[in-house]
Amino acid sequence: MGVSAIFDLMDAVLTTVCISSFVHLSLSPLFRRQWPSVYEALEDSRSQRGEIIEQLASQVPSAHMSVFAVDHTDYPRPEAKTLKDRMIVHQAEVIAIHTPITIGYDYSTISWIPPGGDSWALPLLYER
Repeated sequence: MGVSAIFDLMDAVLTTVCISSFVHLSLSPLFRRQWPSVYEALEDSRSQRGEIIEQLASQVPSAHMSVFAVDHTDYPRPEAKTLKDRMIVHQAEVIAIHTPITIGYDYSTISWIPPGGDSWALPLLYER
């Protein structure tokens, strides 16, 4: 299926207001394939992750200096005992709890910030 199906799926996810199912997501005008292709695009994205990262990184111009933004966000899930891979994470904001740690997920993002003060960024890597 290839990288184009994955990018179509990403476009559909980013522009669909309310996603109730994969079938509903496949009806997006930006997803130009049939509904089973949603599953195939997700499966293909696992094996082609390196190719996708290379494609995104190739969009960064080779200038003398580039600016990259790095974000690390915690997602507390202390009550979700059946979720796999939960770990102890640092809580950025401690509201009602007096401890700075909880159980949940960590997410990290690296994005390229284009020169000129535009309001968008190119996400290069997003990992849990």
